[in-house]
Amino acid sequence: MEDATIYINGVVGEDITLLDVIRQINSYSSFGTLNVHINSVGGDFNQGFAIYDYLVGLKSKHKVTTRATGDVMSIATVIYMAGEERYAENSAIKNFMLHLPWAEARGTAQDFKDYSSLLDKAEKDLKDFYVKNLKNVDEKTITNLLETDLFLNADEAFDLGIVTNLEIPFKAVAKFNINNNKEEKDNFMSKFEEKVNAIFNKLFPKAEKEIQDATGVTILFPDVEVGEEVEKGDKATIDGAPANGEYVMPDGSTYVFSDGELESITEAETTEEETTEEEVVAEAEEGEIISMEEIEKILQMLNKNITSIADLTEANNQLKMEIKNLKKSVGSDFNIDDEVEEKKGKKKKISRAAQIMRS
Repeated sequence: MEDATIYINGVVGEDITLLDVIRQINSYSSFGTLNVHINSVGGDFNQGFAIYDYLVGLKSKHKVTTRATGDVMSIATVIYMAGEERYAENSAIKNFMLHLPWAEARGTAQDFKDYSSLLDKAEKDLKDFYVKNLKNVDEKTITNLLETDLFLNADEAFDLGIVTNLEIPFKAVAKFNINNNKEEKDNFMSKFEEKVNAIFNKLFPKAEKEIQDATGVTILFPDVEVGEEVEKGDKATIDGAPANGEYVMPDGSTYVFSDGELESITEAETTEEETTEEEVVAEAEEGEIISMEEIEKILQMLNKNITSIADLTEANNQLKMEIKNLKKSVGSDFNIDDEVEEKKGKKKKISRAAQIMRS
């Protein structure tokens, strides 16, 4: 039985919701292990716990693993801990973050009292969750840790019990043989440069938005800020190349790209019964009946077109006959059929050249 892989990317509650997660999982008819790839800075508190509860509920039938493929921050840490096994790449990058929930509010004094009560409950729920799931921490300890944003690398998150499985990002080398050939040196330096670039991208992230379709293809919008909505006309790349073609999103909508530009966004179609052949016939029977006069007009038009084609054929044959007679009168070697063949040959060569330019 195959494994299922789903993606939780972007802002929880905006870019990814519980419904999106359910849609991704329902795209598999059956599976054994569910692999959840997470790259999120957090988001809506209630949506995050709803996704966590849903994933935990699947454990009765499936094995659930989570993997940090980028940032795992705020409420995304709760979703991450739904995995029985939780993987992260061991590095110095602090891409895990815990903190107390916060909210933006406006309204009357009573509104703020209500918001305060809700926020107090959210804080207690979050503290209870961490006390239950982390290693050797009580409520006082977790409160002290969460009072300020607590940033952790994978190794620190492992010590705290967030991560269960550390992965080595690349094999370390004890020495570099200066006598290796140029190809091996270039390969080593290329991998080293990629690693350095990855570190700098983590430290100084670009203000660009990325989304993933239902199959995990990453689409990058370099001119769209994180948190902004993608719109028609936005530029996009896939694996460094301009985006082209159709991509179905986790929410069922379809993005259509052409030469790196988002041409259209088609919302998910609602389920409707397709029109059957019998319904089409019934509708045709209920429609207006074409009169015999209209049918005769159509037949006259078709006869006229057929007559025009016949006239053109006769004119062409007459032209060939006149050229042959002219050739005989002047003693020319000119041959109409040869000229036609020559033109056909040139046309084929031009078409082949055009094909090479397009490839």
